[in-house]
Amino acid sequence: MAHHKTTYDRWYRQQAGAPPLQWSGSIVPHKGQNAWLVEVTMNDRVVARAHCPTKDIAENECAKQLLVYFRVPHD
Repeated sequence: MAHHKTTYDRWYRQQAGAPPLQWSGSIVPHKGQNAWLVEVTMNDRVVARAHCPTKDIAENECAKQLLVYFRVPHD
């Protein structure tokens, strides 16, 4: 399930001047249940956001959005 997160982490480590990203996550109520809200910001601007049942899924979804944002080849 963490395929996109793994691809993103590998790409990020290879960057000489990696962008200053801040990851944050919190549990929020959603339709009577708890869900994870994960946001990634760069220079105080949200560049990825995911609202999912688990933290792992939310982080993976944000990583997928970052791969698209930074135009990293992926499947």
